[in-house]
Amino acid sequence: MLPYIITLSLVAIVCAVVAAVHRSRKSKVVTGEYSFDYSALITFLEKADDAYILTHETMDIMLFSKFASSRVCNDLIEFLYRNPPKMFGSRKHRQRNWNIIEYSQHEISIKKTIMHRHVEIKRGMKIKLGDDMVEYWDIAITSGGFRIHAINADSALEEEVY
Repeated sequence: MLPYIITLSLVAIVCAVVAAVHRSRKSKVVTGEYSFDYSALITFLEKADDAYILTHETMDIMLFSKFASSRVCNDLIEFLYRNPPKMFGSRKHRQRNWNIIEYSQHEISIKKTIMHRHVEIKRGMKIKLGDDMVEYWDIAITSGGFRIHAINADSALEEEVY
């Protein structure tokens, strides 16, 4: 009986710790300190990145051009035709993080990190279905919202800035 009570106590403690960690991760989103609408920025970034990934997969810039300047779009298409495609994996196993590095009244510099979870393909063998990557996005704050002005990849494979 005593080992059963100890086990239940440990499970309760682990559940409490997991809940506390989950709450602390949610509370790290700062919305009140910026001169722009933080939630609107995150929504813009998520949609823009979905379009960016689709551009890499289909080689069609149409959807992404709604979020980025024409120079960024032209440089991206040129980059896609000269380099091997990035492997973004599936949305289910991809985790995106956005960190604001610096900002001013007219511009925001953001670090985008993509990590992929390991997927078990057969007993004892796990792989990632995409490439982990870091990119730096420069976003202009305009009267109509946000616009991507530069994307810089942080990788030896992608030394070029587009």
